[in-house]
Amino acid sequence: MDARFAHLALIAATVLLVAVMFLLPSWSFDGSSMVEHTTSHLGAQGSPHAWVMNVTFVLVGVATLLAAWRKLADHPLPLLVIGAFALSLVLMGFYRHEPLVAGGETNSFEARRHSLFATTTGFSFVLFAVSMIFVSRRGRDRVLAAAVAALSTLLSIGMATLPDLMGLWQRTIFVMAFVWLIHVTSERYALVEPGS
Repeated sequence: MDARFAHLALIAATVLLVAVMFLLPSWSFDGSSMVEHTTSHLGAQGSPHAWVMNVTFVLVGVATLLAAWRKLADHPLPLLVIGAFALSLVLMGFYRHEPLVAGGETNSFEARRHSLFATTTGFSFVLFAVSMIFVSRRGRDRVLAAAVAALSTLLSIGMATLPDLMGLWQRTIFVMAFVWLIHVTSERYALVEPGS
């Protein structure tokens, strides 16, 4: 696959993700809030139109893997870590969060797997950002990678410590992460030569 096409696919998937994150709450379960509820809640078991969020997870994961594969083929460690990130996003789309809608049946196995893959998504993204500090050629890109890793970690802590705002924190992480991934996978992004 052409690198430019893979990069454009990531841009399109990011636009879709942002649209779904901010628009789907209006058509989801009663009381759905962009500030309080995460994207996982939009795709939860029993949530109206959950398939939209879950298909989006899959598309974004596949697009990320394609773009990263083309860009990072000579850098196996960052490629492995972003691969784990992409695969966990895809699996989040297949294994759904426990239901937030009352009265529905809960598939506990599915909910536990979703939680595992959501956690893997967060950890692997931060590890990827850290790995990019070592393979980015320009100083400003190394600083930006460090900042993305630090801010993602702080916002993730915010999700745990201020759960009433977890939807806001997660959306901030996703927007920041995917805008940065678009930058990283662009033709202009300079990487160190392998083995140097």
